[in-house]
Amino acid sequence: MNTDELRKDMHHKIDAILKQVTKTNGRVNKLEAWKDQVMGGLKVALIICALVGFLFKIGWLTIGA
Repeated sequence: MNTDELRKDMHHKIDAILKQVTKTNGRVNKLEAWKDQVMGGLKVALIICALVGFLFKIGWLTIGA
């Protein structure tokens, strides 16, 4: 293999690697965004549960009649 053929082969391999890295980064970014949404939802739910628990504790909120 001469230098030009080797250069073309390496360029092709680098392009293939770049495409795969770009695809993988997109997947990772989507998973991180999903995780952030779930964690945000859990934080909101925790705050609401803490508030409801506090309201029960001080007697401002009761169950039943």
